[in-house]
Amino acid sequence: MNKEKILEELSVIKRCKKYGLPMWRCPQLLFIVMGFIIILTIIVSYFISLEYFVDPLLVLSLVSVETIILLFIAFIITRSFENLAEANQLKSDFVGLVSHQMQTPLTVIKWNLEEMEDLGVSKNQERNIEDLKKNTERMVQTVKNFLVITKIEDEGLHTKKEEVSLQKEAEKLITDLFSKDNSEIEFNAEDDVPPVLGDPAYVSIVIENFLSNAVKYSEDKVVVNIKKKGNNALLEVIDSGIGIPAREQKKLFSKFFRAQNAMEKGKKGTGLGLYLSKKIIENLGGKVGMSSKEGEGSTFWFTLPTQ
Repeated sequence: MNKEKILEELSVIKRCKKYGLPMWRCPQLLFIVMGFIIILTIIVSYFISLEYFVDPLLVLSLVSVETIILLFIAFIITRSFENLAEANQLKSDFVGLVSHQMQTPLTVIKWNLEEMEDLGVSKNQERNIEDLKKNTERMVQTVKNFLVITKIEDEGLHTKKEEVSLQKEAEKLITDLFSKDNSEIEFNAEDDVPPVLGDPAYVSIVIENFLSNAVKYSEDKVVVNIKKKGNNALLEVIDSGIGIPAREQKKLFSKFFRAQNAMEKGKKGTGLGLYLSKKIIENLGGKVGMSSKEGEGSTFWFTLPTQ
């Protein structure tokens, strides 16, 4: 092992960066903290032993045995955490790689389907192409979510903050994505709502996730409201769909979580959209939340600062 490799192994900061973990969760830092605890324990044990044993050699032997046991336990614990960190990093790298590899083929499939539709097809073929387009779009959205989540977990979310009109972003998404499948969306925006401070690309992802969920789980009209709330702007998406059971609402913004009644109805999803949305909004200095009643519908909302 060369000098650089040894220094890299000993560098806590480099090892933490390698695993994509904050310092307080890094196995190497844990080992150092446990080392200090062990040293303190040994010193205390030594002086306590002197009170009960006269023979210094016996005291030294007891403290030595204790030291070996504590170091062994510390090594096992730290190594276990390190193995978990390595496995987590491999998983993130794999997800990122697969997502990148899938992005281009899915885009090509989408373009080809649109070109086939433009050339003119029978009614039956048109229905088949429309189904393919919807499923491809779902896959594109899933890949996009995976890529952003991988970036957040590996590097943190580095966003720019500029003025963003929630009204314009919502109207654009409704026109471009949801008007084509005849989704009924009522849009209301107060006149005096100023732009929010955020990253347009990421704000758009959140609005799209909220709208997609509302349209997917609601058989009736979806309502989008934009209001001014103190020094913040509020966007809420209201649906009259299946709702979320009260016992599951606390887990709703967790990674990969999906409500039981949604899975029972065969609604497809990854459980990533809300998790990602919460990460984005909190990173931009806003808040996200929801209210729901099973069988009656849900309201999802977020606020972002306007100044």
